[in-house]
Formats: sequence, structure tokens, C-alpha cells
Amino acid sequence: MIAWASVLFALLIFRWTCWARTPLWPELVAPLPPGVYRVVSIDADRIRLSNRELTGSIKLLGIEFVRTDMEIYLQRRLLGQIVRIRFDRRRVDPQQIQLAYVYLDHTLINGELVRQGYARAATRREDYPPIRREIEASERHVRSRSQGIERSELEKR
Repeated sequence: MIAWASVLFALLIFRWTCWARTPLWPELVAPLPPGVYRVVSIDADRIRLSNRELTGSIKLLGIEFVRTDMEIYLQRRLLGQIVRIRFDRRRVDPQQIQLAYVYLDHTLINGELVRQGYARAATRREDYPPIRREIEASERHVRSRSQGIERSELEKR
């Protein structure tokens, strides 16, 4: 009887300590809701956002990066700025990082990266049509003006 009580007590203590721990990646446990956030840091293709209550990481939705200096461009453009994020049907990538569209003022940053040649369109049919069309139009603009991504690289698609 005493052995069972001590095992039960040990299990309860173990379970309580597991619940009490803070998760290593809080953005995976409590995803960010759509809204307005300050850009805290940018690491490769992840943007770390924060407001008074929440902090989390996102990746940009609908684009695929093709240039390594994209991180420098994003840091100059977004670091410390207030941005608005919007989600689509695809909420997470295979690594369970949230995917979002990012707006600075009224500019869709996802589309701007395509226009500047740092990324190419990687939209899917189920993406929100107006935003999908805007990103695809940005890529057509780059192709027609042959700026940003080299024409030969775009034709590989």
C-alpha cells in the first residue's frame, strides 16, 4: 500500500513539474493571433515579433527566398518597425513555424521581396486570391523588366 502511494505521489509530482515548465518554443504552443506587432529580430527567413503580451516567430507566406542578402534587406526595412500580420489557410510550415503575410504601413512585404528580386513567388491555389495575385504580379513585373532574379533562373520554374 505504501509503495503504491509513493509511486502515485512521484507521478503527480512529475506531472506537475512538466506543466510548470515554460516551453522552449512558446510560439509553437501559443501561436500569434493576427494583429499589430513590433519586429524584434530577423534571423535568416524567420521574423521575431512582439507586442506587450506576446512574442513569436513567423515565416513569410507565398514566397521562396533566392538571395542570401535578403536578411540584410529585411533588417534594414523592418527591424524595430510596427507591422501588421495576416494569416491564410496555410497556418504553419512543415517545421511548425507560423506562416503569415506581413504589411508595413500598406505595403505587402512578401510582394515587395519578390519585386526587389530577393524572392520568387511560391503561392498555392488555396492561398487568399487577392494576395496571391499581387505576389504573382510582382514576379511577372520582375520577369518583364529582367531585374532582380536573373531571367534564366526564373525560366527554370
